[in-house]
Amino acid sequence: MLWVLSLWLFAIPSALSAPVQQLCPGQRHKLLLVSFDGFRWDYDRDVDTPNLDKMAEEGVKATYVTPPYLTITSPTHFTLLTGRYIENHGVIHNMWFNTTTQERKQYYMAQFVDDYWDNGSLPIWITAQRQGLKTGSLHFPGTAATYQKERVQVSMVEPPFYNYSNETDWRQNVDKVMGAWFKAQDLDFVSLYFGEPDATGHKYGPDSPERRNAVQMVDRTVGFIREAAKRYDLADHLNIIITADHGMATVLKGPGVKQIILSKIPGFSFKDIKFILVDYGPTALLLPKEGMLEKVYNTLKGAHPNLHVYKKEDMPARLHYSNHPRILPIILYADSGYLINGLLPVQNNKGEHGFDNQALEMKPFFRAVGPDFQKNLLVGPFETVNVYPLMCHLLGIKPEINDGSLDITRHLLVTSGNLCNPKESYDMSLVIGLATVGVLVAVFVTVSTCHIYRRHKAKPSCLGSVCITRYPPRVNCLCKAVMAVKSATEHSGVNTSEFHSGILDGGAALLHYGNNLAAVRAMLILSLVIHQPRDRVQFNIKWSRSNDLSASGLVLRGADKNCVALHSGETSEEFATTDLLRRTGRRLGTGTPRHTCQGGVSVRPACRPFFQSESHGKTESTPPHPKPASPVPPLLARHGRYGEAFL
Repeated sequence: MLWVLSLWLFAIPSALSAPVQQLCPGQRHKLLLVSFDGFRWDYDRDVDTPNLDKMAEEGVKATYVTPPYLTITSPTHFTLLTGRYIENHGVIHNMWFNTTTQERKQYYMAQFVDDYWDNGSLPIWITAQRQGLKTGSLHFPGTAATYQKERVQVSMVEPPFYNYSNETDWRQNVDKVMGAWFKAQDLDFVSLYFGEPDATGHKYGPDSPERRNAVQMVDRTVGFIREAAKRYDLADHLNIIITADHGMATVLKGPGVKQIILSKIPGFSFKDIKFILVDYGPTALLLPKEGMLEKVYNTLKGAHPNLHVYKKEDMPARLHYSNHPRILPIILYADSGYLINGLLPVQNNKGEHGFDNQALEMKPFFRAVGPDFQKNLLVGPFETVNVYPLMCHLLGIKPEINDGSLDITRHLLVTSGNLCNPKESYDMSLVIGLATVGVLVAVFVTVSTCHIYRRHKAKPSCLGSVCITRYPPRVNCLCKAVMAVKSATEHSGVNTSEFHSGILDGGAALLHYGNNLAAVRAMLILSLVIHQPRDRVQFNIKWSRSNDLSASGLVLRGADKNCVALHSGETSEEFATTDLLRRTGRRLGTGTPRHTCQGGVSVRPACRPFFQSESHGKTESTPPHPKPASPVPPLLARHGRYGEAFL
C-alpha cells in the first residue's frame, strides 16, 4: 500500500495548486486577420522571405492548413469568417446565379448581393459587435454585405477593376488599418485582404519567376505590417494571423494532355441542361432539365479519366459540399491540373485553383504572432474551419454555431496569461484541489473495501451494487468506484458537465474530466489501485482535451472489441498521432506483430480493424488479418500491460 500512498502525495499538491487561467475581457488583445489570396503553403521555399521567417521564429507556423471545398475565393474566405463548411454557410461559389432567370454575377458584383451572403451564418464581425466589440474590414470578401440588418462598423470595399497588385496601395491600406482604425478608432478586430499572389499565380503559373516576385512583395508587406504595429505602439497588444484562402496548381497543357471539353463527350447535349456553371476552372455545376438527370449523369460518368462526376447527394462526405439547396444536382470536378470546358477550351490561365482540398497544391500557409501566441512553434496541419473558434477565443467572445474546434488550435497559445482576479482564481483552484482530494479518498475507500470484500466472498458483489456478471470481479468493483468518483465530484460543488465515465465491452474504461490535470492524476491512481497483475484485466485511462470522447486518443473498435485504434486530428499526417503511437505503441501488445492500416490506425492482429474517420465523416474498413496462433479472448485482452494511462 505504500506505493499507493506515494502516488496520493504526488497528486494532492498539484490538485491544490493547479490554477484555472482565463484571459480577462478587460485585458483582451486586439486581433488582425490578414489574407494573401492564393499564397500556397510552400511558396516561401524557393524565395528569400526574411519577414515571414522572422514571424515564424517569433510566433507560430503551421506546415499548412486545409481549406474547405470548393477551393475558391469567396467560399473559403467566408469559412474563415464563420467557421462553417461551405455546404453550411451557403456561399457556394464566387459567382451568384439564379437558375430560373439565368442571371449571373461575377465575383465583384456578387459581393453586393446581401441575401447571398446573409444566409444564416453570421461572420465574426457581427458576432463581435453584438458582444460589445468594434470591428472593421478592408477589401475582405463579404465586407460589402449586410447581415441581419447589420454591417461591419468600419469598412472599405475596393472599387471596380481595382488593381490588387499595387504595393503602394497595400502600404496605404496597412497604415489606415493600424493608424486610423486600431489606434485612433480603437477597433478590436480587423480583417485585411490582399489579392496577391493569386493574380500572378493565375497569369504566369505557380512555378514562374513572376510568382516568386509576388511572394517577395508579400514578404515586404508582412514586414511593413509588423513595423507599423510597432510604430503605432500596438505590437504588445495586437495578435496577427496571416493566412490564405487556397493554393495554386499548374494547369496542364500541350499535345499530350487530353482536355476535358463537355461538348466533345459522346451523347452529351446542352439541350438537356436547364442551367450550367462551367468554364470556371476545374469545377462545373449542372441543373438538367426535368426528367434528364439520369441521362446527363450516365453520359458524363466515366467519360474522361480525369473527370469526377457526382450527384450532389453522392458527393464524398469529406468535401462537405452537398447539403445545401444552392448546390446544383450534378457536380463535376477535375483532377489537379485539368480544367473543365464547355463548348470550347476558352480558359487561358497557367495556374488555377478550385481542385480537391486534399491536393497539396490547394493548401494555404498559416502564420500567427502576438502576445497570446507561442514563440518559435511549428505545428502540424489543421483545417481552416478551426481559425474561427481560435479568433473568438482571442477576442473573448462567444462563437456562433460552427464546424471548428478550439481544441485543434489551443496548443498554439501561450499557457500563462493574465488572470481575471487572481484571488478568485486562487479560491477556485483551492476548491478544485480539495474536491480532487475528496475524489481520491472516495476512490481509495471504495477500492480498498471492494478488495477486502472479494477476499471473503466466493462471488464478489461490489458492496451491494448490482454487478455486471459478464465482466471480471475487478471491473465490477470499478463500477462502484466510478460511481463514487462522480458522486464525490458532484457533491464537492465542482462543475461536472465535462465528467464522463463508462465501461466498454472488453473491460476497458474511459474516464474524462475536462482539462483538470489533477483529476487526470487521480484517475491514474484509480487505475493503479484497481488492477493487480494476477487479474490480467486491461484498463486504460484516456485524457482528452475534447468534450467528444471519440475525437482523439484511445478508442475500442471492431466486432470482438479488441481492436485498439489511436487517432487524432484531421488526417494521419497529424504529428499528435505519430507521437502518441510512438510513445504508447510498445504497450499495445505483447510481442505480437502490429499492423498499421489506413489513417495511421494501429490495431492488434487478432482484430478485424474498423476505423471511423471523424474529419471526413465516412467509415473505412480493411480486410481481416490472418488469425494468430493464440487468439485473443472475445471479451478481454488477457495479454498486455495493466493500468496503462494515455495522458
